[in-house]
Amino acid sequence: MSSMRSAAILDLRVTNPYYADGLSDDVVIEPGEQAVAAMRSLRLHWKAFGSGYRMLATLDGKGKPFASIPQPRTFDFLLRARNPDLVWGTDLAPLSALPAPVFTNVGVVVETPAVLRLTTRTAQATAVLTVVAPGEREAFVLAQRPLSGTGAGAVTVEPAGVVAVAALDPANGWVTVDSRGRQPGDRFSLTYPVPRPRLPNALAEVEMALDDGLLKVGLSANPPPRFEIRLGSPVGRWVYYLVADQAGPTGALRIVDADPSGAPARVRFSDAGRTDLSAQPDAGDRVAADLAERNPGRRILRFMSDAVVACRQAPVRTLGLYAGETRLIDSLPNPSPRRSALLPAAAPSPVFYAVLTVVAS
Repeated sequence: MSSMRSAAILDLRVTNPYYADGLSDDVVIEPGEQAVAAMRSLRLHWKAFGSGYRMLATLDGKGKPFASIPQPRTFDFLLRARNPDLVWGTDLAPLSALPAPVFTNVGVVVETPAVLRLTTRTAQATAVLTVVAPGEREAFVLAQRPLSGTGAGAVTVEPAGVVAVAALDPANGWVTVDSRGRQPGDRFSLTYPVPRPRLPNALAEVEMALDDGLLKVGLSANPPPRFEIRLGSPVGRWVYYLVADQAGPTGALRIVDADPSGAPARVRFSDAGRTDLSAQPDAGDRVAADLAERNPGRRILRFMSDAVVACRQAPVRTLGLYAGETRLIDSLPNPSPRRSALLPAAAPSPVFYAVLTVVAS
């Protein structure tokens, strides 16, 4: 008896420009219990494939999939951290800003690649209220605060029409209704969206919707449609601190991104971002204060990039330290996201920094 064949339906991978190859191996995508049961019933399979994951369909003897999904069906997965160092190369702020972040392909055009949409899961809460003082703007405090950004139009009233929702204040948990024509003691209920608790030990949820249309597209394409979860790298000003001898003019020292090919500079350090902190101390720069304390008699200079720069694992090999036209240091190391600080001079952006030393032997 020949073994059952399978064919790919879709690929899913996580991208992050911090990594040299643009792919993040510091996360895993795991099917939840619901997805495992649904895939088993439809004879679908989920497995790691190359730099990402692949969903496959089992085929019958005629090469047709056993799965039939006439109506869209969702499969829930979890995006988890594989490596705790993920936080150093990934901007998690967009996920932290949402109560229950979820990446979904619902409403996403199937193209290559198709980028999953980041949104949030919600739950529904119902408040049973009693009219006390009928009026145009009778106010009530809700036991559960509505989801941030929720408006009066998202509130359902039962029985319908008994009151009209005039305003909703999610930040303070207030609702105002028009209860004119009601009697004290009349009861009604309001149903409204509230934040859903974030799942423990998960960066986010992942929701993949699948139907016969996507199944057909996937089976007819080679390779199958590719979906991406796009994460970002930390972004901030790049700062280099230079510990140097006292001798020599400050203005002669500069950092330049000089690509021999003539390509535009990826990181720019203008004269305005160069500060001799020994001559002009910055009370808000704790890094500089620490360097000065540990290097008595030395000059401390700070070079700050003109704009924010995304952190990268691969070094910018064309970035060098110059004294006039003389190159003192080739291929400066990238500032590490592990070494970050908040400087008033760079606010509101954080800074990522590296320390250079040029002293006479």
